[in-house]
Amino acid sequence: MADNDDLVRKQRRRRICQAIIVITVLLVVAGVGVVLWYFLRDTEVELRLGDARFLQNAQQITFLNQTNNNITLEGRLGLNVSRYLTPTDCRNANDREKLCLRWDGVAVLEILRENLLGPTTGTSVDITTQCYEVTWTPLSEEFIPQDCYSTSAANWYGGSETFYQRWPVNNGSYLMQPYVTWDHRWDPGRYDYEFYPDHWKYGSLQERYWVSSRGVAIKVDDSVPLHVGLNDTVTEPEQLCLMANFSHPYNNPTGAYPVLKYTVCHGGHLRDIHDFMADRYFRKPRGIPDDRDEVMYRAPIYSTGGRYGQWINQSTIMNFAEEIRTWERVLNFPSSDDWSTIELDDMWSEEHGSIDFDRERFPDASGMIGALHSLRFRITAWVVPHLNAWTDAFQEAMKRGYMVMDSTGTIPGLFGWWRGTAGVVDFTNPDAGDWYVRRLDEIRRKYAVDTFKMDGGELSYLPVHYRTYEHLDNPATFTRLYVENMARLGDTVQVRVGYGSQDHPILVRIADKESEWGYGNGLRTLIPCALQFGVNGYIFISPGVVGGLTNDGQMPDKELYIRWLQVSVFFPTLQFAITPWQYDNETITITRQLMELRSTLVLPRLLEAVRQSQTTGAPVLRPLWWIAPEEVYAQISDDEFMLGDTLLVAPVLDQRARSRDIYLPSGRWSDQLRGGNINSDGGQWLENYRVELREVPHFIKTF
Repeated sequence: MADNDDLVRKQRRRRICQAIIVITVLLVVAGVGVVLWYFLRDTEVELRLGDARFLQNAQQITFLNQTNNNITLEGRLGLNVSRYLTPTDCRNANDREKLCLRWDGVAVLEILRENLLGPTTGTSVDITTQCYEVTWTPLSEEFIPQDCYSTSAANWYGGSETFYQRWPVNNGSYLMQPYVTWDHRWDPGRYDYEFYPDHWKYGSLQERYWVSSRGVAIKVDDSVPLHVGLNDTVTEPEQLCLMANFSHPYNNPTGAYPVLKYTVCHGGHLRDIHDFMADRYFRKPRGIPDDRDEVMYRAPIYSTGGRYGQWINQSTIMNFAEEIRTWERVLNFPSSDDWSTIELDDMWSEEHGSIDFDRERFPDASGMIGALHSLRFRITAWVVPHLNAWTDAFQEAMKRGYMVMDSTGTIPGLFGWWRGTAGVVDFTNPDAGDWYVRRLDEIRRKYAVDTFKMDGGELSYLPVHYRTYEHLDNPATFTRLYVENMARLGDTVQVRVGYGSQDHPILVRIADKESEWGYGNGLRTLIPCALQFGVNGYIFISPGVVGGLTNDGQMPDKELYIRWLQVSVFFPTLQFAITPWQYDNETITITRQLMELRSTLVLPRLLEAVRQSQTTGAPVLRPLWWIAPEEVYAQISDDEFMLGDTLLVAPVLDQRARSRDIYLPSGRWSDQLRGGNINSDGGQWLENYRVELREVPHFIKTF
């Protein structure tokens, strides 16, 4: 018994000794931490450059409003640089407008303040804009430049179209990934670079531009192998993170180190800084889409895809045309003088890439199109820039060296898609672009096809390992070159991609939507996408088909279809795949009322806004903050929009809803649905505003 007591006492003493050792170690670590914290606090070096403050040890940068000294932007630079390394000053003696820090064997950071001449004119007052060029130059292959800026306490806009589009964009979340154009609807179960599913990749239209409600904007240089994380919940929540890295899909044949280079500008309010950046970085359109005839604005586009899918032929098209003409008379829209458009959406050719009519399905394509023209229809053909491998066009392009090649540069790079195995025309080769445009022009001249609806052009349609005629530092350049070539076919062409291509007077289509209500690429994302296009400088846009995409002729939910139509009627174009008369008499009656609204109220303002936008670069469809940049509710509204500066639209976007809250920015508003005038001083909410299924609230600003 005594032996057991001794054993227990020994074990207790051992545990006490162990606890004392652990506590001692923790106290030592804590003491060292406190000493180190005091040391770092007392030795922190603050570097100043204009309105910018950089804490050297903490590697934190802050930009201050020169008027009230409030913070406009704050972030952390060089996340991959150890805070315990001390940099040296690498400025020349006369570099008064520059900060330069060198971490030997790691990287060089340069921050250059631009010398802007005098004040810049904002929308309200003359403001002085400050711009800073930030550059990280690695000195070692181990260093990957990455900077992160806080998105909290501000609303952010710009960047990329996305599947789960949100407005402001910092209401969404995206993991750090390559910032390249991608078809984010293509096969959601397919994983590619970095194992990200397509739905969570950046989309078909994007710019390296972000702007904040605090009056600050960021523009990343085109040459950067850019990766972007937005509110990355895994590593950097509430941050916009920019990284330069030569990982797939960025090719690096020279073995250079990745340079991160971007410009931060701030001054004035949200609208002031956006106007400044748009004037500086976006090219205004060189003209107006469909400028002469205005067909795409004045009358609907009817796509064959929704009802017929790929099962179209000459007789189905002629029957469809006769049906459309009959029902347009019932709807009293468009006027008898206007042409409508029929869009041959899929499989009008024998194979994708054959670039010719299937002669079994269309034995007399020229005669058919002539008959359609006599019925006052414009004809659009759907085409893609990739050619199926067994087509004559593919063989010809391969022999001429006009295809994007695999990584060896010896054979065309192939990829699988939902219509077969294909290669893509190499638009970095001017001769290849000429050849493809010439092939399409031959179809236009041979059959009198009026124009084309272009799909593709994203990086997702390049082979995984590719080689192009001209090296692509930035793969999104392929998208820009594709659009440039397609724009040569005239001002009635549609594309669905964009990167640095705002100057072309063609229609840019929002990526196809799902036939659902919510933020999963449904109705809720339609207005945010339109606003996103506009803030990126793409001002002539199409909403896609009413009701969203369905499969094999399936009908969208009736209520969803009507609410979708009530939004689309205010957009530049109106497109049907499933037609209103496929529903019931109530749907037909509501459609007739909406067509009258478009004819009498919308079209005059739409055409005026289109022509104004071509001159000013302002979007046709605008966020509420366009007229009220400092009103918080105008900044966050994602279910209202402006057509021009005077027509506000507040549609119902929720299933079974028969009322909604409506925000009216400052001004005097005329209620076009209920009648009466509303004075909104500093912004006003209309709570529980009643909206029946047949109604869409809209207001006109009278001053």
